[in-house]
Amino acid sequence: ATIAAAVLNTEQHLSASATASSTKTSEALVSLTNMYALLAIRSQNGVSLDFLETVLRQQMTLTQSLQAALEAEKRRAKAEELSLKNALTAAKREYNRKLQAAQSEITTLWTKVNRSSKAVGFTARFLNDDGAGIPVGNRATLRFDDVVFNAGNGYDPHTGIFTAPVAGTYAFFFNLMAFVYGKVEILKNGKYIDYVWANSNNDQGASQLLVHLEDGGKVWVRQLDIHSLRGGPYTIFTGYLLQAD
Repeated sequence: ATIAAAVLNTEQHLSASATASSTKTSEALVSLTNMYALLAIRSQNGVSLDFLETVLRQQMTLTQSLQAALEAEKRRAKAEELSLKNALTAAKREYNRKLQAAQSEITTLWTKVNRSSKAVGFTARFLNDDGAGIPVGNRATLRFDDVVFNAGNGYDPHTGIFTAPVAGTYAFFFNLMAFVYGKVEILKNGKYIDYVWANSNNDQGASQLLVHLEDGGKVWVRQLDIHSLRGGPYTIFTGYLLQAD
């Protein structure tokens, strides 16, 4: 009776699935065929109904186990796929971060190379010399108005200050000729680094310095007395970049 009911249910299911997909219809036909085969075996061989029901239960249990395993495998595969996608996204993000950092570093290096490969140097002096001396004023910055050379535009004749366009080691030279008496100091970022003086009329003094300047560092010359200096070729301020950092 149980098998007959199962057969009837299968037939009804097959009828109701007539409009379903071909895959479900095929499954229903296979199920019905199996049921009839079991009835045939029972009728031909006298197999008991309990045995057939036991076989069916075992098959159903096996099928359920397989379905559960399949669903678990699907979930595992989906979780693995999600994990791989997340890992790929993280890897792409890290790659882009490192790429941007490398590009930024390359840009910075190219900027340094371009700046350090350009010549930096200047020579400046007073344009005129009438033999009577050029009054500067006590503790006034010497503003040389005749800029003979100014590669890199570091020297500003309006302020008399040299500003380093790039960090590095610089050489500076200063020569003065006094009218009566002359004394000056050379300053780096507002702090003196050397004195130069001449003790009598038309006497000369000189200084040679090597200093390190950061980008934007400043060097200038300041008068330290009220006497005048000779101009023209006699009082000259020169500096240039030896080596960039």
